[in-house]
Amino acid sequence: MGDMGDLYRDWDAIKKERKAERLAEAEAANMPGWTRHTPYHWSRDLQGDRMDYWPSTGKWRWRNRNHRGTVGDMIGFVRNRAAPCPVCREGGG
Repeated sequence: MGDMGDLYRDWDAIKKERKAERLAEAEAANMPGWTRHTPYHWSRDLQGDRMDYWPSTGKWRWRNRNHRGTVGDMIGFVRNRAAPCPVCREGGG
């Protein structure tokens, strides 16, 4: 195959390596409260709504909104919303 085929094979290898790194980083964070449906799809309850997280891609979904970032970004996202909030759904708001 030509040069383009080599480039695509290299790109696929790089993508697989990045996904494996993100998954390993999420596993190492040892975050409690997650239901692990598969190694690549986790979920938890956050303020009464389901939050889905895909650690290999760095994406999460909460209240019909998509987010992406590092494991640290996602942990901060959960931490900021895990505390009781007076205007949240279960807080009477």
